Amino acid sequence: MMGLWAMRRPMPDWKRNIVKRITLPVVKYLIKHDHVPDPKVAP
Repeated sequence: MMGLWAMRRPMPDWKRNIVKRITLPVVKYLIKHDHVPDPKVAP
């Protein structure tokens, strides 16, 4: 959602580039540490 917000929110290009540089490492971290839950354990 953060990446989508950074790309879709109306703002000047210079500000969008700053926001993208801030959110990109966060999004990459979340993708790297995401895992599929075990369906046997999940309700």
